[in-house]
Amino acid sequence: IYRLMIKEILTTYWSQSVLIILGIAYFVKRLFDSKAKKIEIKYSLFQQNRIIAVNTFFLNYAKVEFMWHKLPYYAILNHKMTPEEIDEIIWPPLYDLKKSIFELKIYFDANEHKYFNDLYENFLSLNGNLLEATLGNSEEKNTTKKYNSFAVLRNNVFVENNKIINEITNMVRKSYT
Repeated sequence: IYRLMIKEILTTYWSQSVLIILGIAYFVKRLFDSKAKKIEIKYSLFQQNRIIAVNTFFLNYAKVEFMWHKLPYYAILNHKMTPEEIDEIIWPPLYDLKKSIFELKIYFDANEHKYFNDLYENFLSLNGNLLEATLGNSEEKNTTKKYNSFAVLRNNVFVENNKIINEITNMVRKSYT
């Protein structure tokens, strides 16, 4: 009975049936297009925010590296600066870098995020070595020898960090190709 009724409707009212089917298909297509557009916008926004976060990280990294280059080492090693004055120079850029690294946790998985943490840990090791050179036995080495040994360590950290930065750059570039 239902087949007969459907057959009769389709043969008698075929033009109206086609219009109803086309109308339903149009609205289904619009629904799928809308969902696809939302997904595309969400992905685009995510990628845009990710690149902004990476750029902020690089800006803060450059500030920390510049800080290590411009630090008044002889004044520090000769105890002409208080620990508070030294901390006011060193910690604000390191803190900004750490904030950037935390933000990047949203956009990178643990394996990728490790590179950013490694950079930060290298800078922290520089800070520890500077503290050790400052507070260490002053009779053991004179100021020039302390500075030279620290400068070698600092340059080694910069070379290591440069390798990590290249890895990060390649990783980010691959994610956009």
